[in-house]
Amino acid sequence: MRLMRTLSFVIAALVLAAASGRGAAPGARDARAFLGVVLHNVVDDRAQLEEDSTTTSDLVAFFEYLVSNGWHAITLDDVDRAGRGETTLPEKSILITMDDANASNYTRVYPLLLATRMPAVVAAPGAWMVRGQGPGGEPMLTWAQAREMQQSGLVEFASHGYDLHGTIRGNPQESQLPAFAFRMFDPARGYEDDEAYRRRVGADLQQSVAVMTRELGRAPRAIAWPYGRYTQSAVEIAETLGFRFALTFDPEPATANRPLAIARFSLSTGSPLPGLVERLQLGETLPRVQRFVRLRPSSLWRADPAETERLLGAAIERVRTLGASAIVIDAVEPGPDGHPAAWFPTRAIPVRADVYLRFAWQFQRRAGVLVYGRLPAAALEIDDAELEGICRDFGIFTSVDGLLVEEVSALVGPGDVGSGARWEVATARRAIDAAQLPRRERRVLTCFRAVQRELPGLQLALVTDTPDSRGPGVAADLTLVRTASDPGAAGRTIGKMVTAGWLSPRSARRVGLWLDGERPPADRDLMAITRRFQREGGAALGWSSDDPVGDRPTAAAVAPAVSSSVFPAKF
Repeated sequence: MRLMRTLSFVIAALVLAAASGRGAAPGARDARAFLGVVLHNVVDDRAQLEEDSTTTSDLVAFFEYLVSNGWHAITLDDVDRAGRGETTLPEKSILITMDDANASNYTRVYPLLLATRMPAVVAAPGAWMVRGQGPGGEPMLTWAQAREMQQSGLVEFASHGYDLHGTIRGNPQESQLPAFAFRMFDPARGYEDDEAYRRRVGADLQQSVAVMTRELGRAPRAIAWPYGRYTQSAVEIAETLGFRFALTFDPEPATANRPLAIARFSLSTGSPLPGLVERLQLGETLPRVQRFVRLRPSSLWRADPAETERLLGAAIERVRTLGASAIVIDAVEPGPDGHPAAWFPTRAIPVRADVYLRFAWQFQRRAGVLVYGRLPAAALEIDDAELEGICRDFGIFTSVDGLLVEEVSALVGPGDVGSGARWEVATARRAIDAAQLPRRERRVLTCFRAVQRELPGLQLALVTDTPDSRGPGVAADLTLVRTASDPGAAGRTIGKMVTAGWLSPRSARRVGLWLDGERPPADRDLMAITRRFQREGGAALGWSSDDPVGDRPTAAAVAPAVSSSVFPAKF
């Protein structure tokens, strides 16, 4: 039963994370840490399985596993008390949640909750329950069933929005994007402004509260963000309406001291084992292999939209062939007049074309890669207020997983970030006082935080010229060392990384090699450098420049050496 095996990995992994995460001393345990999981629809027949659904047999195996291994299902009240320091959570604590309020929550899950006396949280999309069916005619919980479940004392209902569990038109190219997390685009009026966005989100949450209060006799105190996509503005709106908890899809341990960002692992039958979970089970916290390719939007953008789409599609297929795990897309490039021009809507500098969101979203959805924004913030000749504005615009009108910055080698020096997992780095980064940093570092961190407000969970990659013998800085998820893309120069740089201890088991997966040149690396050189780097223990490698239209380096030729894919292939 794949789900039971997956849960074994998840649970064993997060026992390790709870015991050793966030820089805790050996043997220490974070008494506020717990595991959050989310289930969706449950079906009897595997032929009915969809991407996020689960079979009844695997669901039963899940509950059997929890019971037989001494797991403690907790409630939001438990989380609240632990967050306020009034109690501690048991070592094996799990918050069981279900999104979408499918009818199977009553017919398949609720009997198991009654049998095991385990509590759970169900996130209800109001409009779907009012209509009695979800998209595609999927039957929903009835309000009578919801009231029965609530009266049992085992089930708490959270909001899943009222009618924003869907998509909106998010750009001129008609990309359909999660409604809570993106600005709506209208061909006649353009993008909705901050006020309109806040009004739309606030109205939907208010309607959800009103309907749930009427039908269940109490207002929801938790919001589960549809698709796990949200903004800090949406969190603030929810908080003003009385929401005290927010559930995300961030694949990491949850902690009671951040009730408005409760992370959850999404579980389903037949889905690939989440990579992060698999690595945690093996005692590792970072990807085995990372491959970054830089993309200049000017290489794909053409005045003819149809030609742009053709080139974009070809570039996506090439990235898939390369086996890249991430693509770095320039946010700003020199325009025809030589001055900086943006590829996203902003008033701070001229906009060459509004295509960044389209490009990023397509690479994320179709190629399955992470997207890092390359925003030369420190190099832009604008004052601090304008810098923060352009970075905020970037967060609003793009979809990126991280920022790559080349202007600074480290925001702060080395320090203890535990295993280097992204939540540990994020904790260390939040603790940095930007006002105490030198001007350039302060500007970079200010920019990062402005983007992160719109894109929570953002990661940071920095590019340096020389590896610090004390180790990589604590503020970066990944530090890349720049080198020329010929084997001789790259070999010397790799040697410096070895001497500095950067390729030791403790650091190797938080650092990488960045091949930088005016021309794309030659096929033979790229393969030789990659193999040498991997022999020395290197895990992350990227290159700039790249030619997606001319296919340089040749994707099919270099993929056997550079691909991040493992068996079975990731796509």
